[in-house]
Amino acid sequence: MIEGLYIESDYHTVEIGSNETEDGDTIAVYRNSYLTRTTFDGDTIGDASWCHTTSLFARGNVRMSMSVGNSETYYYGTAAVVDGWSAMATDADGATGVDVVIYNSYARNLLGGYGTYADTGCRVFLYGTDFRSAEFGGIIANNGEIYITDSDEAATDTNTLREEVSAPYQSFTYDTLEPLAYAEEDDILEENTASTVLAFRNGIMMHVPDLMGSGGSISDKQGVLYVKNATLGTSLECAPEDWETGGYEATWVEKTDEATWAWIEHTLGSAILIRSDNAYIKLTNANIVSWSGVLLQTVLNNDDHGNFIAADEEISDYIGIWVEVDGETALEGDILHEDYQRTMYITLSDSASLTGDIFTGTVDDWHETFADYTDSGANYYRDVDGYDTIWGTYVTLNEGTTWTVTEQSNVTGLTVEEGAVLNGTVTIDGVVTEIEPGVTYTGDIVITAE
Repeated sequence: MIEGLYIESDYHTVEIGSNETEDGDTIAVYRNSYLTRTTFDGDTIGDASWCHTTSLFARGNVRMSMSVGNSETYYYGTAAVVDGWSAMATDADGATGVDVVIYNSYARNLLGGYGTYADTGCRVFLYGTDFRSAEFGGIIANNGEIYITDSDEAATDTNTLREEVSAPYQSFTYDTLEPLAYAEEDDILEENTASTVLAFRNGIMMHVPDLMGSGGSISDKQGVLYVKNATLGTSLECAPEDWETGGYEATWVEKTDEATWAWIEHTLGSAILIRSDNAYIKLTNANIVSWSGVLLQTVLNNDDHGNFIAADEEISDYIGIWVEVDGETALEGDILHEDYQRTMYITLSDSASLTGDIFTGTVDDWHETFADYTDSGANYYRDVDGYDTIWGTYVTLNEGTTWTVTEQSNVTGLTVEEGAVLNGTVTIDGVVTEIEPGVTYTGDIVITAE
């Protein structure tokens, strides 16, 4: 157990690995510690070399702490303050995966990077914790999982929380953990405290890195994000100090090119960003905020490490993106489903509501958005001549829920159950249609504000 620790270092301050106990597991516990570090080799914010790997597009080049192998890491009342890359990270799972429990702690990424990272097979649980980041609050890769909830949830084991998630393609066979197993009496919060994760670029970013160059197509993995009794999103108050001066844009243009910056700028401020990834997202009594007005955005991956559908590839069934909104969650903002290579399913239950628009994009919409970069060689501008599949967006409003369209939305499937409310005028394949409860409609569905 590490208690009252103060660490200031310049590279991979703590790397938590495996094979340090008889069963091959490592358990690390931080209590009331302060972890911080500076940039590596004297790099400054103005150096393009300070921008980390182009597969993440996150600034910084050192990690404060990193859990790997078969390990468990517990943070109690601990702060991690960094300028870039990551504060509390994971990297590559072992036979049983990596688990990180963060309770009543906080992380600050002052100039860039991310608060935490759930790599393949890794699980991160935030209880009553506060993250603020100049770029990403957290990142999920492949089938990584992030759970953001209040401190009271730590009184139950992790699988109790995970069993509330019904991700259709996710495996839940890992060990059960007691979040407070290594906490002392004075570590436990007397009052329930909600978690808050805010960032400048994206609250959570989900992606499918193919760093080994396997060249695979649509991934068979599904990342999981569960936000319960917590706040997640973006805020201009988290912006790096060089944002308003133009320095932020300049470093990325120097590191990459104008086409890449156009992609970054296109995704700025979205509370949740999904890059060519399959995902399951559950929002229960969640507060989702966005300075750009975009709550959820899906896009094609912006580098050559993503998994894409080829124009001539025949796929009859794959995972897609599943979004469940329930409890008293009241969403205010838009959903942009621009990844034309995946289906999105959105379901509202209980007394959940959405005030905003849903946009379902096509290959032509995507290419029109980046028409200025057709000849740039940008990886996100895919050569998909002949691609004409419409996967689309399917929306279900269960009893007690409300969707109020503010301007215009377009979806592929729509079901409004008895007792649900849809505020908007519906046109299906060009015909104004009166929606009957419990009937599923498909086609070119356009809903305009009343």
